[in-house]
Amino acid sequence: MGLCPDDASVASDAGVVADAATDAMLGAMPDVSPLSPLVWSSDELASALAGGVQVVDTRALSEVEASRIPGASRVDPSQLRTSVDGVPAQVPSASEVAAVFGAAGLVANRPIVVYGAGVTTEAARVVWTLAHFGHDDVHLLDGGFAAWAGETQSGALDVSPTTYALSHPEGRFRVDADEVNAALGDVLIVDARTAGEFDAGRIPGSLQVAWTDMIVDGAFRSREEIAALYPSLEGRRVITYCQTGSRASVTWVALIALGADALLYDGSWAEWSTREDLPREP
Repeated sequence: MGLCPDDASVASDAGVVADAATDAMLGAMPDVSPLSPLVWSSDELASALAGGVQVVDTRALSEVEASRIPGASRVDPSQLRTSVDGVPAQVPSASEVAAVFGAAGLVANRPIVVYGAGVTTEAARVVWTLAHFGHDDVHLLDGGFAAWAGETQSGALDVSPTTYALSHPEGRFRVDADEVNAALGDVLIVDARTAGEFDAGRIPGSLQVAWTDMIVDGAFRSREEIAALYPSLEGRRVITYCQTGSRASVTWVALIALGADALLYDGSWAEWSTREDLPREP
């Protein structure tokens, strides 16, 4: 995917916000996530459960079977990572991804809410993967399962597999190392790793904002607090990376929610640091 795809120029074109039908289904709700509508609060999800929203739990199977949001299926985030050309933890092929979502019983024409224990890298990675392959109405649950105040289910999962059809099998929100290198100086590049990792080596010109800087007690900080960590983002093209693209998925969710035209460099530092032909700092 190039850096200027028509269908990824702005967040609304990318289709990662709820459509009018979902808004109508939600109705009036007292508690809304600071990054709504891409990120939902527990109240928002509770209001939508009766409307057929699909719920995906990304925690360990033992935790899911012990207690989960009613109707939730499970996606193992590790099944959405693979080694590609020696680079670890990359997004698999479209067919492999479709098989994982189908095994979880997901369908492509209904909204999906993904959660972990809190706002986790694993849950955000599943959200990014769904959006990347064209699932327009996908959301991350703010605060995760810890924030859920409604009824719960327990016991073995009862899932009916589906044939999940990817809307964009070529993907929309991923860039490779050469595309990042060509864009240096023209786009904002955000490093989601720690300050220590950043100081040890980084992509030239990167802005360091650790993904955890946006989180407090397992949930996103206020919209104003998160926005203050970055320069103006509305409509701005941004590439986010970390070590292997996992932590950067949380940053991608936040950047999209703040109105940026955000892409994720999946290879991240694990790839960039091994390429002698690519520039680096310090």
